[in-house]
Amino acid sequence: MADPNGPAMASRRLYFPHVEGLRGLSALYVFLFHMRETAIDNPVFAWIVHATPFLAFGHYAVSIFIVISGYCLAEPLAAQPERPFDVRAFARRRARRIYPAYFGTLIVSALLFYYWSVPLYHGVEPLSHLVLALGTHALLIHNLFHGTSEYLNGPLWSVGLEAQIYVVFALALVPLWRRFGVWAQLVVAVVAGLVPHFLLQGTLDWTCPWFLGLFAIGVCAAHFTHHSVLRVPWKPLAAVVVLAALVAVPVLHARTERGGYYGEFIVTDFLVGSAVGFFFVAAAGRDGKLWAPARLLALRPFERLGLFSYSIYLLHVVFVFCVYETIVTHQLTGILANLAYLALIPAVLVIAYGWYRLLERPFMSSRLRAAVEAVPDTLPRTLFTMPESGRTK
Repeated sequence: MADPNGPAMASRRLYFPHVEGLRGLSALYVFLFHMRETAIDNPVFAWIVHATPFLAFGHYAVSIFIVISGYCLAEPLAAQPERPFDVRAFARRRARRIYPAYFGTLIVSALLFYYWSVPLYHGVEPLSHLVLALGTHALLIHNLFHGTSEYLNGPLWSVGLEAQIYVVFALALVPLWRRFGVWAQLVVAVVAGLVPHFLLQGTLDWTCPWFLGLFAIGVCAAHFTHHSVLRVPWKPLAAVVVLAALVAVPVLHARTERGGYYGEFIVTDFLVGSAVGFFFVAAAGRDGKLWAPARLLALRPFERLGLFSYSIYLLHVVFVFCVYETIVTHQLTGILANLAYLALIPAVLVIAYGWYRLLERPFMSSRLRAAVEAVPDTLPRTLFTMPESGRTK
């Protein structure tokens, strides 16, 4: 295995503006997808639904998130194979990064859910239901139970799943990767993720346990970013796989929706995950020079959007639900209803950015904050090395 990126690149952790750009656009896509899905049966918003058929694939944005997560968490280990992996330190870093914004969102979601339960359920939702939901969400196991998976705040199901994937990554995938190679962790992850569907009659399909395999694809992409095989034409391969995903996913998705089963997503999820993995390897190029398509994703507006993508993802459904129910409850129609609904887009982005400043940025590592601030406003052409030490002002 040769390292085309050179020892300097392989010895230090990198910041990937194009990855952040893709993360940001994916979060925005999920937000717009839920706006469309919420309004899909309301004739007042029929024009929105008819004008945006391209927003019907929100599930795959979550697939992309999982690959990104595997890529970013594996990258430091791929760059420095000799670096010790401390499971406890990893767990602390993940908890510090995820929990503050997550718990804040959970509280807001519970309060608004309890408030809206009166008009929606013709009475207050039983407090015992709310307590059970909060308990399972706090433990990040809510996605394992169908009744609580999307209770309170639908998108939070994937946060629980990702936390569980982190455990498997730390305790199983990293040791397998380091002892037997990157393909070993991929095989184990794919098989383990598919077991509930094929051997347990679709148990847990609602929480997509096969996403463990997508995470492992991200790990492979991180590995090959730093230890690429010289003769592999990564860019042509990436172009073919990405194009195949763009063509095939809409066709297969239509069949999936007609089937009505979560398990039908398996093929399309792995196709999307593979496309993202190939793209990441091709994007890094040699000597850290970004591939042209990656430079577009690394544009400043997209990269900045990626900074608070987690907050966008956590919060958006709460506000979409509240605004939509307000419009319906007060029987708003016409231009006023549409303006109020579309105003959600800038409003949620502003609120999410404030949430990021309050409950995300203070808990980011000083190295990551320094790297974020170092990204130039101009179109980036290279990867950015994260400072080894130092604090932001």
